[in-house]
Amino acid sequence: MKKILYYLRALNIGGAETFVYNVLEKIDTEQYHIDIVLQSDKNENVRLLELCEKKDVKIFYTLPFEKHYFKSYKQLLSIVKDNGYDVIHLHANSLINNIPTLVARKAKCKFVVHSHNSNNNVGGAIGKYIHYFNRWLMNHGEVVRLSCSDKAAKWMFGSQKYQLINNGINLDTYKYNNRSRIELRKKYNIDDNILVWGHVSRFVEAKNHDFLIKCFDYYNKKNPESKLVLVGDGPLFFKIKTETNKPNIIFLGSISETSRFYSMFDLMVFPSLFEGLPFTLVEAQASGLPILASENITKLVNITGLINYLSLNKSLDEWISHIPSKLSETQRVKTSQMMKNSVFDSDTTIKQISNCYEN
Repeated sequence: MKKILYYLRALNIGGAETFVYNVLEKIDTEQYHIDIVLQSDKNENVRLLELCEKKDVKIFYTLPFEKHYFKSYKQLLSIVKDNGYDVIHLHANSLINNIPTLVARKAKCKFVVHSHNSNNNVGGAIGKYIHYFNRWLMNHGEVVRLSCSDKAAKWMFGSQKYQLINNGINLDTYKYNNRSRIELRKKYNIDDNILVWGHVSRFVEAKNHDFLIKCFDYYNKKNPESKLVLVGDGPLFFKIKTETNKPNIIFLGSISETSRFYSMFDLMVFPSLFEGLPFTLVEAQASGLPILASENITKLVNITGLINYLSLNKSLDEWISHIPSKLSETQRVKTSQMMKNSVFDSDTTIKQISNCYEN
């Protein structure tokens, strides 16, 4: 049995955590045992914590590296040596923290670096300098480079070779379900003929909620019965909710199981400033949702052809003119079936990640 240690900042509700959840749910536990090390105990992802308990995944904690660099290094090295891990798998948005790199070399572990984003706004100019320096440092040792997209790979690895690992999901969980649509619209007092914009993400700067709300507000003036439903939590949630006092914008907060909500929506607008490869857009396509997204998002995610891309430099008039039309129930079911033959099925991802640990 191979022992794998996943290294993350915290268990938030984001792309890296969704990837970890999907791997833990399906990977062969007779061949692989996975544990997790974190730098924060402020964990929002209750669903993932519950799965860790069910799968007998140990969760370790080290001190945050920014304030306790050497202690954090010693703690991680001790965890790796005491438990005999074969692989350290770093899930990251940047290389600002080089402790996993140094510990993997010291402990002589296989080192896997997995890029989950195409940029990182933490640390400013100094943070970017550290990122590029640590990229140079990492490239002078043995490392397996994985990425969720081409843009995320360029940010994390530059011109170095990497393997694309698809953000696979359980597609059946997200397929369009008319019963879920009826039940959820009844729960939130939304008639079936009302057009609903949906958005599922953490409330962080990268997701560009301010632009999304401005865009919807502009649309809503001409279509006053339309609704915007925002699913998710995060550091900017209360600020944005407090500043947005509009009856047609519904803030649902954190929801552990979001799959049914895609059936409730009619379309999705996703104006991110930067992304790796957003699980949300894979899930939305599995539910047959038409999508308008910013050009900052990789084209690799557009499996169904339902995603239209537009520059954030375009005017609100341009964005509104590109809002996709609502699809019929038949069209949505048909699109859900299209996804079944795509590379975004979780079984494909499990094969990819297992091969990575073995070879």
